[in-house]
Amino acid sequence: MFSKAKWIWHPDYDTSDTYIEFFASCECKNSQEAVLRIAADSDYAVFINGNFVASGQYMDYPHNRAYDEIDISKYLVSGVNTFGFCIWYIGESNFMYSHGEPGLIYEVDSGGEILLYSDKNTFCRKSKRYISGRKQWITPQLGYGFCLDMTKDFIGESFNRNDLINSAEKPSMPLPAHLRENKKLILNDRVDTEIVCQGAYSFISDDGTDGSKMQRALLSFCPFDEMAKNDGSSTVFTLNNGNVFLIFDLKSENAGFLDFDIETDKECKAVIGWGEHLCDGRCRTEIEYRDFSSVIHLKRGRNTFLQPLRRLGLRYLQIFIESSKVKINYLGIRPTEYPLEVLPFSTGNLLRNTIYDVSVRTLRLCMHEHYEDCPWREQSLYTLDSRNQMLCGYYAFKEYEFPRSSLRLIAAGIREDGLFPITAPTDCNLTIPFFSLIYLVQVWEYYQHSNDIETVKYCFPAMEKVVKTFLSRIDENRLIPNFDGEEYWNFYEWQPYLDGETYKDTKYDLCINAAFSYVLDSYINCCLLLNRPVDKYAETKKELNKTIKDKFFDNEKGLFRLCLTHDEDKISALGNALCVLCGATDNLDTTAIELLLKDNGEGEIKGIPSTLSMFLYRYDALLKINKEKYADLILNDIDKTYLYMLRNGATSFWETIKGEADFDDAGSLCHGWSALPVYYYHKLIRNDFP
Repeated sequence: MFSKAKWIWHPDYDTSDTYIEFFASCECKNSQEAVLRIAADSDYAVFINGNFVASGQYMDYPHNRAYDEIDISKYLVSGVNTFGFCIWYIGESNFMYSHGEPGLIYEVDSGGEILLYSDKNTFCRKSKRYISGRKQWITPQLGYGFCLDMTKDFIGESFNRNDLINSAEKPSMPLPAHLRENKKLILNDRVDTEIVCQGAYSFISDDGTDGSKMQRALLSFCPFDEMAKNDGSSTVFTLNNGNVFLIFDLKSENAGFLDFDIETDKECKAVIGWGEHLCDGRCRTEIEYRDFSSVIHLKRGRNTFLQPLRRLGLRYLQIFIESSKVKINYLGIRPTEYPLEVLPFSTGNLLRNTIYDVSVRTLRLCMHEHYEDCPWREQSLYTLDSRNQMLCGYYAFKEYEFPRSSLRLIAAGIREDGLFPITAPTDCNLTIPFFSLIYLVQVWEYYQHSNDIETVKYCFPAMEKVVKTFLSRIDENRLIPNFDGEEYWNFYEWQPYLDGETYKDTKYDLCINAAFSYVLDSYINCCLLLNRPVDKYAETKKELNKTIKDKFFDNEKGLFRLCLTHDEDKISALGNALCVLCGATDNLDTTAIELLLKDNGEGEIKGIPSTLSMFLYRYDALLKINKEKYADLILNDIDKTYLYMLRNGATSFWETIKGEADFDDAGSLCHGWSALPVYYYHKLIRNDFP
């Protein structure tokens, strides 16, 4: 592959948040079949003969770059075919991008004949339609927003040859290492939208970002029939005074590319905002350092565009237009989905069927190039989050390509200290030691469902580094102390004393020690599978469990306390659940622990409750103690918890039970880790566990 093709780039633009367009052409015969192989840093969109074909570079590490292979036969015509490529160079690391050099490489292959390939003869220019260098964060995790100038021409429409120069080759960049390991996304049809609010607005200040201006704008709401008129094909909005704002409801949580068809009577600026809920009569476009907005400079007349280089997660979409008259033919998104078959499933209970279906929808909204914690705020691959998602997906889809690719992507990012970065791919220096441990469980569970030993072999060196790191930290007290330093976040879940902030000066805590013992079971199983010795790890587990009992167990209360170095006698549901799962409760009376876990610390035995993300550990601990006794309790607990979200309008399940109000009004209303009912319905109703 790429025997002739070279990495290329515009010779004058290597700065972050830059859009470059490339142009080439070749002759094709009638009904000629061909594939396009392409890779880019950072993302690409392809147009053939002016038609949009595909977008979406697989986000991975520059040292292990993947390429896409796309069947383009249906886009080719007999004679000259034009190829346009729009490349967005992000250039600054975030939670879903690892910094690399800017570049594009491609080739068109027809039965072994290379018809076209990237080299210095490929023409290029800086994009006119996309405004480069704006560098306005949506969130630090998600990266930059965008700004469009619809008054300028675009590669998919025309390419003025007066603007063209030759590309510069980049011989220092290694060729792509492998074909993308999972499928390309499907681009679906437009989502139906409904206008739920309209009227006039005025910005109260020119200061701040566009998102902050929208958040603080003065709004004057107008009845629909007073400002809207149907012209037979679409709706025209007219105001006597003021500029038009409109808010559209997509009717459920969605993820996809912004798509619009708007007509105006003059050139004007429009600001787009999006969100998962409405507050203060609008989307909450500014939340602390977050800014959910982008800008479109509209031309006079008709403006149509699909923005394929930034996926949005949202339910509501709003537009503020500096015009008193505007015609909306369409404003919404075209959803992007990973191609999956959802297997039929019924619990025989209407509520549980609804919970199951919404859980599956939540999973799908959090699956694109890789697993995502949420489609709105981050779109990032975490180990702990993706463990929940993988477990549910094995039952909902019985598909293994997607989890395999995510496991391999995580493995590729292993750090020198034997931990994984907080997400993959990223250059962020932050790491969560607990999350790194959970990766060992993910790999073993993947094998249990897939029987794919080759992926275990691929991931094992990274797993081995994690285990060595934790073994090396066991000190003279026979415990693993908390990690020290700004790059280490001793986080478990979003609860006081478990959030990595409250007990920053704690030397020893229960959760990290019990978690290491717990994941050693999975590591030992992988070692046995690969014919590696396990005695050392089995002995370590045995000794660690004994120390956990000696140091953390309160004999009077019958519970494990959370830490050793504070006077506060805190008890957590998660910590005690991990002790059950790792075997530290063997030969102990678990009566008090059972009371703590079954009522989640809010009943007879008080403690720090588990959040939605950690229900997996709480439920599994109860099932380990007594499956027959606690199966119905777990199912009823799911009924109560998830019915609350449904009654409060959930079309996907939330990050925490507080919904949008959590995290200073930045709570996600679609979070993959909350799809756990899928797993437990199969485990407890179908009993189909491997």
